[in-house]
Amino acid sequence: MTEHEGRVLTIEISRPKQLNALNSQVLHEIHAALDWAHSDPAIGAVVIRGSGDRAFSAGADLDEIRGLAVDESQAFIHAGHRTMSAIADSTVPVIAEVDGYALGGGFELMLACHVVIASDRSTFGLPEARIGCIPGFGGTQRLALSAGKPAAMLMMLGGERIDADRAWQMGLLSVPHSRLRSRQQRLAGSPS
Repeated sequence: MTEHEGRVLTIEISRPKQLNALNSQVLHEIHAALDWAHSDPAIGAVVIRGSGDRAFSAGADLDEIRGLAVDESQAFIHAGHRTMSAIADSTVPVIAEVDGYALGGGFELMLACHVVIASDRSTFGLPEARIGCIPGFGGTQRLALSAGKPAAMLMMLGGERIDADRAWQMGLLSVPHSRLRSRQQRLAGSPS
């Protein structure tokens, strides 16, 4: 779901029952919204957030992935890479508003954003090793660049989750803030 107010385009991942898991449709919609932001000079910032009160995004939709053939899995991973690269390479600033879980592909989505604001109740991690796979959307490289190789390896190989304080200490958050929405609005330049 997208909403345009003032100079801010908000992308809300609206799958709260699935903890805002990323499926093919969500990846496509995020990419399409970024295309819109780039083509409309009235948009000065993009905010990505999850709906509900439990998760920014708990990662890739495992129910969708389980049923995919090899070529379909590769297409899904390519769509994730394409979307994350579009965020990272965006000329319009992209702000992640994290409240709750940011795990797996959701954590990779957060890492692709230019600015990350997180509530103090947020949890971050790459649990893929625990289910026998690896992060597939470029998060291995982005995490190492942001937090350094030792911390990244610990998170990736052990599937360790961290809280907002630890994420702040590792340099993964731009702003830790308990009043998430008001802080995001000031950064994005929207009326509060």
